[in-house]
Amino acid sequence: MKRYNIGRWIGICGWGDEGIGNFINSPYIGSNIRPNIGTNKRDMQQTKVSLEKGQMQFIENYRKLGFKDKSSVVRTAIEEYKKLLRKQELIQSANLYAEIYNEDSELQELTDAAIEDWPE
Repeated sequence: MKRYNIGRWIGICGWGDEGIGNFINSPYIGSNIRPNIGTNKRDMQQTKVSLEKGQMQFIENYRKLGFKDKSSVVRTAIEEYKKLLRKQELIQSANLYAEIYNEDSELQELTDAAIEDWPE
């Protein structure tokens, strides 16, 4: 593994292939739109992380990916991963609410009664 010094913070110490795969499928790849992540130099912190060879090769292509530097690639990947985790939490929560609703006939009746009075 090659050591690489990157900017800001790392919430995950070396993401796996899944993280990279999700990043590659990101809407940012191939577009000129980049999120405004950590652009204030005062907010930047330094850390060292260990990356696998393939991950390092991916980051080395930052210009082809439309980023200004290697740190921007990592910051964007982290933000995309955080969004993915939040989405998974919301889906899990929605599934739990649906399960509770399906098992609670009283709640279903209450919902149906509220819908009857709802204006069309």
